[in-house]
This record gives sequence, structure tokens and C-alpha cells, in this order.
Amino acid sequence: MTQPRRVLWLATVVATLCLFGVPAAMRAQSLHVTSFPDGANVLIDGVDTGKVTPMAVSLTAGTTHTVVVQLSNLTGWNVDKRTVTIASGDNFLSVTLLPTLTTGPPGPQGPPGPTGAAGASGGIGVPGATGATGPPGPAGLTGLTGPTGLTGPTGLTGPTGLTGPTGAPGTAATVQVGTTLTNPPGTLASVLNGGTPNAAILNFIIPQGPAGLTGPPGPAGAAGPAGPAGPAGAGAGFSGIQEFTSSGTWTAPAGVTHVLIEIWGAGGGGGGSGATAGSVGGSGGAGGYTRAVIAVTPGALYNIIAGVGGAGGVGSSTTGVAGTSGSAGTASQIQNGSGTVIASAGGGGGGGGARDPVSSLLVPPTAGAGGAGGSGTNTVGRNAFGIAPPRGSIDLPGGAASGGRGGLAPTCDAFTGVCSSPNGGAIGGNGYFLLTY
Repeated sequence: MTQPRRVLWLATVVATLCLFGVPAAMRAQSLHVTSFPDGANVLIDGVDTGKVTPMAVSLTAGTTHTVVVQLSNLTGWNVDKRTVTIASGDNFLSVTLLPTLTTGPPGPQGPPGPTGAAGASGGIGVPGATGATGPPGPAGLTGLTGPTGLTGPTGLTGPTGLTGPTGAPGTAATVQVGTTLTNPPGTLASVLNGGTPNAAILNFIIPQGPAGLTGPPGPAGAAGPAGPAGPAGAGAGFSGIQEFTSSGTWTAPAGVTHVLIEIWGAGGGGGGSGATAGSVGGSGGAGGYTRAVIAVTPGALYNIIAGVGGAGGVGSSTTGVAGTSGSAGTASQIQNGSGTVIASAGGGGGGGGARDPVSSLLVPPTAGAGGAGGSGTNTVGRNAFGIAPPRGSIDLPGGAASGGRGGLAPTCDAFTGVCSSPNGGAIGGNGYFLLTY
């Protein structure tokens, strides 16, 4: 652009501005600043205006400035600092300067305020170090000893009593043997006093020892005369039957070479009762059972030995003393003419004497052991258990081979306490034989 053109352009701009005027945003606006107290210096954007309040200054509209009002010639007053954006027209800024407060002495404590709500519990603080142990305090003064009380007067001694008469000499202590019971092998032996400390009655309980060895057979007896020959048999099969309830002999008929025999041993006797109610004796054991097929010689004589039932125990009439035990039944046997046992069935054991329920010194009565059955070739045996014998091919006659019941307890009157006489045990049943040939 040439110089004449530039001059012409500027002249045109100036003429336009003179004609239409400057825009309001470009015209200077007034900022009026007052303060309490008056006379404060005014700094705008960090530059001192050189004026004090009240004062006014021209600024461009739409601009933002930092205005500081302060009392520069006085100490102890706060400075007021504001950010001001200049709007069109007059702008006003009025500030109140506050003195700098100094802390005076504390005033008196006011009354306590109401208790506030409890705050949340704080965490547990770290334990502080243990403080040093303080020096021991001085010992306290010893209290005064109280006065000793007065001693009361001694009472009078009473007269000596008369010497009593000399007592009669005491009875000398006695010891006697009471009952002797046997327990199964392997049990402990014991001695119990069934009397008093001055009149002891010693009751012995002894375990059975092991069974002894079988003794040698006795010498053979002289052969008896031969019996007459029997009639010829009708053929194979059984031809006869015979029973024995007591001991006797049996001769094998002609033509009989084998016999089927059933044997029951005798039962044991029951134990005696005690002297008071409830003291029942133990029952005896039944005899054992043997069934066998044995070879016999026609015309030969055989001994039938039926076992004898055990005797019953005797009841006790003394409180605290047991009744006696029943005795064992004997075995039933069949022997040949030389006395050799061919087959047998054992007898039952005796029942124990009753225990007196009012005494804790005696053992309960025991039931007798059952008899043992036989064993061997062509033999079947059954041991007895309890008072009833094992069953065979037939029912036994009444009481045969059974164990004797224990003695019944005496009957005692509930009011007077007087009891009837004690009861002995029952005897065991005898042995029994049944031969089939």
C-alpha cells in the first residue's frame, strides 16, 4: 500500500470513529474504592495507584484485576485483597479493614456445656513405656498396743467321782472252722469270717485242683461159669430191650454181639438254705448222658452200676452262716466181668449252700455243675446243664438223673421277724440205663 493510500485509510477510520463513537467495551470505566477507616492505599495488580480511599480509577470494561486495600502508615491492621472484574459503567468496591487481633490473657472458665453424644471408639493406642518405680513411701507409725484384759477367777475343782466296780473277765476269743466250699479251677482261694471278731467262724473257699491221672486198671476177676446157650436168633435186628433204675447185672443173650445202650449219671444234691428269708440253696446238677453201641460176648455177664444221687445239704439255723453244699451224684457205668468200664455217664455236682442275704461276708450259692457225657468209638455224649438231664430216646421216670433242688428259704413273720426252720437241699436222682439188643 502506497503512502497516500495509507494516509487516506487512516483518515477514513478516524472519521468513522468520530461519526459513530468508540464501542462501550473499549471505553474506560470507573472503579470507586471506599474503606473503613478512610485513608487506605489502593494497589491494582501489584502497582500502587498513589491514591488513598475514597478514590476512583479508570479501567477497561471486561478486564479482571487484583485490588489490594491496606493501611500502609499504620500497623496492627489486616490487608484486604479482592479480585474484581470491571463491568460497563461505574463499579464500586467497599471494604472494611479489621485490626489484627492479639491474644490477651485467658478469661475465666465458663460453665461446662452439656455432654455431647459419645463419639466412635478410637483404636487402641500403643502402650506407653512403663514409668520408673517411685521411691518407697515412709513406714507408717506403729499403733499403740491395747491394754491386756483382766484374768478371770479360777473355778473350783469338783469332787472326784467314785471308782466303778471291776468288770467281769472277758470271754476268751475262739476260732472254729465253718464251711468249706470249692470253686472252679483257676479262681482265687479266700477265707471269710462268718462269726464275730471274738468268736470267729472261718469259712474256706478253695479252688478245685486239676484232675488227677487215671489210675491203672485193677486186676481181672476170675471168669464166671459159662451160662447155658440161648436159643438161636431169628435173624438180624433188635430182639430185646431192658431198663435198669438201680444197679444189677445183665447177661448177653445167645447170638447177641452188639447192644445199643443209653446211660444217665446220677444228679447232685441241692444245697441247704440259710436262716433268713430269701436264702435259697443252690440246685444240684443233672447227670450226663451217653449213647453208645458196644460189642458184647453172647452168654457173658455185665455189671450195671447205676449212679447214686447226691445227698442234699443241711440248712443253717444261724444268721450269717451259709447252709452246707449238697454232695455230687456218682457216675453210671457198664462193666465187663473183669470190672473194666465199657461206657459211662458222669454224675452231676452238688449245689452250694445258701447265702444269708443280711450278711456281706458269704458268697452267693452256686448251682452244681452238670454231669459229663461219655466219649469214644461208636459213642455220643451230652453234658448236662442245670437241674434237668439231657433227653434220650425216651422220657425218664420221675426224678431219674435230675439234680436235687436247693433248700427253700425259711418263712419269716413280717411283724415279729421270727423265721421258720431252715430247709435242707433235695437229694439228686439216681442213674438210669436202657439197653436195646
